[in-house]
Amino acid sequence: MASQNVIEFENLLDGMLDAEEQKTLKDLSANMKTDMDAVELQKNQSFIKLNTFVFRGRMFSVQTILNSVLCLEALINDYAVLKFSQPYFQKHLDRINLESKYILIPQLSVGKTFDKSETAYNKLKELIRIRNKLVHAKSKSYNISDNISDALSDVIEMVKKTKEYYLTIKLVVKEFIQIDPDFEHLNIYESFFKGEGAVDQMEHYYSTLVFKKNAK
Repeated sequence: MASQNVIEFENLLDGMLDAEEQKTLKDLSANMKTDMDAVELQKNQSFIKLNTFVFRGRMFSVQTILNSVLCLEALINDYAVLKFSQPYFQKHLDRINLESKYILIPQLSVGKTFDKSETAYNKLKELIRIRNKLVHAKSKSYNISDNISDALSDVIEMVKKTKEYYLTIKLVVKEFIQIDPDFEHLNIYESFFKGEGAVDQMEHYYSTLVFKKNAK
């Protein structure tokens, strides 16, 4: 899901306003003096296009970030269940916060864990911080017509930052493989980023999880 979100997010830039449309909106905005001028601006097709662009950009950004965290939470939870058992996980590990799970669970399993000074762990912390900020966000007014250039720049910057947050999954998986190279299911995530039979392998991965969970 996070992968689909980030693809849709990057494709959004294809629908961005061209230079002529941007100039038209800037001219209309600069000459806006009355409420009627504001109404006319909001009826302009380029303004409607920009409004949609900004809204969809924010929507895809939020979806990508939330689903990236869900992916990493599912990864560490499934790892714990397979390494220990469902009852043990629910009793002792389930309620630990996500950052701590990535430190404690590998340590319990293989005697090694994530280095807190390395990029993967710090990117994970940043991703969780951003997720929490989004989940507990306060309402904020945003008037696109006040500054059209800023509205466009904001969305372009969101594309860049959101892809970085999404790639946190790859960084975490890469270090996880170094910590526990014998845990074969981590290779499924790694091959997913390489585009190697992702769908079939992920389906096999989850069917294996279901089988092992039911067997315990």
